[in-house]
Amino acid sequence: MNAQAHRLYDYHVWANNKVFAHLNAQEEGLLTRQVTSVFSSIAEVLTHIYTADITWLNVMQGKKF
Repeated sequence: MNAQAHRLYDYHVWANNKVFAHLNAQEEGLLTRQVTSVFSSIAEVLTHIYTADITWLNVMQGKKF
């Protein structure tokens, strides 16, 4: 993996840690509370992000879908 890819990966890990640290500091029930937005809850946003991460990991590893 080249240096740019490593920096992007490191940033991705850092950003995810920031998001999860912030969410851990919030009141209980926030993740599943219904909101009016593109996604109906923060939990659905996190599921979408996770799915996108897994998809890109599979692409980078050359896996077929």
